[in-house]
Amino acid sequence: MIVVYQLRSFEESKQSNSDPRAATGEELPKIGYSAPKFSLPGLDGDTYIMPNANGRPVLLNFWASWCEPCKQEAPELVKLYETYKGKMDIYAINVTASDTVEGARAFVQEYGFEFPVLMDKTAEVAKKYGIRPIPTTFFVNSEGVIVDKVIGPLNLKSMESKFTDLLKNGGSQQAAAMKVDQAPEGADAFTVYQNGRYISDFNRFNAAVRYAKGFTDTTIYFQQYDTPVWENTALPAQAGLIDAPLIAQMPELARGCEVTSLAMLLRVAGVDGADKMKLAEEIKKDPTPYRKKNGVVYYGNPYDGFIGDIYTIDKPGYGVYHGPVKELAESYLPGQIIDMTGSELQDILYSLNRGAPVWIITNTWFSRVPDSQFQTWETPSGQVKITYREHSVLITGYDEKYIYFNDPLANVKNRKILIDSFKQAYDQMGKQAITYMKA
Repeated sequence: MIVVYQLRSFEESKQSNSDPRAATGEELPKIGYSAPKFSLPGLDGDTYIMPNANGRPVLLNFWASWCEPCKQEAPELVKLYETYKGKMDIYAINVTASDTVEGARAFVQEYGFEFPVLMDKTAEVAKKYGIRPIPTTFFVNSEGVIVDKVIGPLNLKSMESKFTDLLKNGGSQQAAAMKVDQAPEGADAFTVYQNGRYISDFNRFNAAVRYAKGFTDTTIYFQQYDTPVWENTALPAQAGLIDAPLIAQMPELARGCEVTSLAMLLRVAGVDGADKMKLAEEIKKDPTPYRKKNGVVYYGNPYDGFIGDIYTIDKPGYGVYHGPVKELAESYLPGQIIDMTGSELQDILYSLNRGAPVWIITNTWFSRVPDSQFQTWETPSGQVKITYREHSVLITGYDEKYIYFNDPLANVKNRKILIDSFKQAYDQMGKQAITYMKA
């Protein structure tokens, strides 16, 4: 109860001070864009400036001493800093406007923070970064670009995974990929409740789930629907197979597994007029032509639209990812489509227990493929890493051992693959998933 009250108090304190960007239409920070600049005093008396001048990647963690998930996360931040000290910087930004200096100081001493602790006494920086619930963490590469954002507590494994990639390639791939991934689902589309009491709301499913996992007895609702889209309970051991039609991609479409799987989903949802050929015509396209120069491929970005020719293998082509597919699905089921991209496999499987199948991006091996199967393209919206093993299927069920799905390239309905293998492919292809709510 105390946590719920204090979270709401921070919201109320923010709303009582108008954000000048609301009048100008300036957008809050987004992945793939520069982190807003700021200068804040530290608990140690020094002044800290963002972006920093040392050329290292940065983790910005917004927290408060009263926040229980922040307490859960604090030891993990300390371990991360001990491991990567000198290779990255951590700024722990205390939202002092809803906390106290004394409380922050006691918190820092208790958990042994050795990295800079910044005091946001007016919540000016919190407003710049669009902070609502806490903890919220931004990962910023050495060029000052936001490459990831996580709402809710992180564990050491997750932090290390994100920072290892950041140190390895600067996060450019994620930035290009996530520009579409972080496009607004809808203003506050997902609401988190604890024991029936409101906690907070989010515009992304995966952000809502991350946050809800920091509490017990939580549920997530989507827009006006009265059926939860996710519950913080053990996933049932199995889900009954959904009777989705099996639609073959070929011979009409050489590359259209994504729109074919979408056609299956829409048919289950009761949409009769959206066959694969109509969807192939309507899917957003990226018209960037293919060219290769000095060993470097210049082509389109599947996060922006379908790449190349969808009808014949004789011409260059690739496919499309979740953003344009979600947009097309929304045109048939307005207000019903949920983009679950970024979510763990077990979290998207809750949809099957509601009778809603899940469209995903995987690969043709349905397991992790070696790095040799990937290549990097230069695109108008940044670098993107792709594999020609990319594939799309419709998940129709699961049990303790297997995932069941309709494969546009197979003649078997409810094909099954071991869960662990299937998860490897799902994770490697960016955890891209879409489902719908029944009206």
